[in-house]
Amino acid sequence: WDPHGITVANETTAGVGVVDIFIDRNNTVYVTNQYDNEIEIWNMEDLILKTIKLDNLFEAWGLFVTIDGNVYVGSDSKKNVEKWTLNETRGTLVMNTFDACPGMFIDIENNIYCSLGESHKVIKQSLDNNSNIISVVAGNGSKGSANNMLNRPRGIFVTINLDLYVADCWNDRIQLFKFGELNGTTITDSISTSSFKLLKPTGVFLDSDNYIYIVDNAHHRIIGSRSTGFYCIAGCTSKPGSTSTHLECPYAAVFDNFGNIFVTDQNNDRVQKFLLITNNSNTSPSIQSTYSSTLTENNQIFAHIDCEKLNYYYETIEVKVFENGCYTFIIKSPIDTFGYIPEDYFKPSIPTGNLLSHIDPIYANNQFKLETSLLVNTKYILVVTTLNPNITGNFSVIAIGPNHVIFNRINVSWSVQRIYSSELLINDQVYPRSGCQLFNYYYEAVEINVIESGYYIFTSNSIMNTYGFIYENNFDVFQYKKNLIFEDNINGCNNQFKISIQLQANTKYVFVVTTSYPNVTGNYSLLVYGPNNITLHPI
Repeated sequence: WDPHGITVANETTAGVGVVDIFIDRNNTVYVTNQYDNEIEIWNMEDLILKTIKLDNLFEAWGLFVTIDGNVYVGSDSKKNVEKWTLNETRGTLVMNTFDACPGMFIDIENNIYCSLGESHKVIKQSLDNNSNIISVVAGNGSKGSANNMLNRPRGIFVTINLDLYVADCWNDRIQLFKFGELNGTTITDSISTSSFKLLKPTGVFLDSDNYIYIVDNAHHRIIGSRSTGFYCIAGCTSKPGSTSTHLECPYAAVFDNFGNIFVTDQNNDRVQKFLLITNNSNTSPSIQSTYSSTLTENNQIFAHIDCEKLNYYYETIEVKVFENGCYTFIIKSPIDTFGYIPEDYFKPSIPTGNLLSHIDPIYANNQFKLETSLLVNTKYILVVTTLNPNITGNFSVIAIGPNHVIFNRINVSWSVQRIYSSELLINDQVYPRSGCQLFNYYYEAVEINVIESGYYIFTSNSIMNTYGFIYENNFDVFQYKKNLIFEDNINGCNNQFKISIQLQANTKYVFVVTTSYPNVTGNYSLLVYGPNNITLHPI
């Protein structure tokens, strides 16, 4: 998929607070918005907007549309599910859920399913014969992480075999409940320790080949699976934003009839479309390009994941493509290899940042294979390293795709450009970091002067649990959200912050160091990695 999304509906079209989305067989798009109490409808052929106006304070959430055009929608305020049609002014009660229904699905046997967020379960009711018998198909009603429990479930998907997939939001996992079974299986266990660890997933959907796609809400991205593992599709920096390559708290996603992915980009009040990339040629891709090299003790070293010891040799190779399409990279070597494809940049200090594709070695002879969609005029970097630490050896890369590619070895060495050490004292200034009007967080503000534009990393080292904020232009203690461009307190090691951000030369930035908990003082060090030196001045 093209990582550059196309906005097909903005706040004017889709309304405020877009949540769920459905696309029917005619490529008609349905979107619920919570604040306008409407369902917006348009066909991608004529783009003529139609609207179902729901009751005042309906607070629409989960959504499903049947072949006959009936629109089923869950109400957060009414705690029920109603059936609406385009020409009706009042809905018909279908199911009393006694809870909000953030995820909805109707299976091939005409059963309607609702995930109940605050009740921590998924229920089912037949739509035939006006049945009102409700059965529980997942979760036992108590929040928890056991196999028979859920914690604030959101989106759901039911296969033709009646197997149920649940985005178990607050457990940061996707659960599979086989038909008739109340004990689920965590299908994302294989990614729980990788760069694709989930954070508050709100949507799950499958394609015709039963590959799984996940809306990773708090990581602001869409990820998918294929035979070689999980990979990122959209929002791959995992940072919130409003550009074409960013999302901010996406809630739901679906395919259209052409395989494109539509996403409700919740905090941006828009619907984004990510185009499926297909090979231009009518024949199977057969053009091969090769690259050979050796990992030696003279190579640079890094860690596979944050907080790990730096003892893996690696090589970075820029990949240039001349035709859009799907490419396969096969790495052959007598040693066990490991691979990444970040998009645009690679930072050894954050080894799994901005990943386009990251596949564990499952190819023949313990080598790995990467399958990904690539675009012309986009910078890609292939990182080749080893599965085990302190290993060296030869390797070769074979790229197979619709056209040849050019490999070029590059140096992406990063070093600490600045270390700033200081202390938060009881006499220091305080401000309401949490947004409440309680000035009980000690802080220090430091002005940043950037010599060279580029990506920089700010991380902390302290026995305190630190919290970092970056502001552009100015910092106002009484309006702590004004000019704020990024904040973090969890991405570093040992409860420290780690912020990766692109900064521009000749622009004033202010970095604020504070703590995760109020009324805490102590020493800290601010470490800055980047392409060039920067200056830090306390203000």
